[in-house]
Amino acid sequence: MLLYRLRWQIELLFKLWKSYCGLKAIGQWRRDRVLTELYAKLLGVLLVQILLAPLRIPDEARMDRELSAVQVRKLLGRFAVRLNQALAELSQVEHLLQQLLAQILRFAFKQKRKTKPNVGQRLALA
Repeated sequence: MLLYRLRWQIELLFKLWKSYCGLKAIGQWRRDRVLTELYAKLLGVLLVQILLAPLRIPDEARMDRELSAVQVRKLLGRFAVRLNQALAELSQVEHLLQQLLAQILRFAFKQKRKTKPNVGQRLALA
């Protein structure tokens, strides 16, 4: 049963990529442009997943908490314009990434469930 719930989490991840990361809305232009847009979006999704991987693996402080990909996506959307503007200066990018990480650690975790634990809580107990 636990493995089935993990499979469902993968389905939710694909839904997130399609809906929130713009994979659903790729224009109908020349083949080269469509492929370029698709690859750029997939690289963005991959980059976000790589950056968030350490936060998804619980440590002692977050053993019973699970990161919400939807909440992280919303926070990234709020920071995207500022990050793009700060690309010219590395210190600004570093400062914004630190702010983003602080926001993620504060606001991007799923709510704890006492009666029906989520998959992350069940894995921590297993």
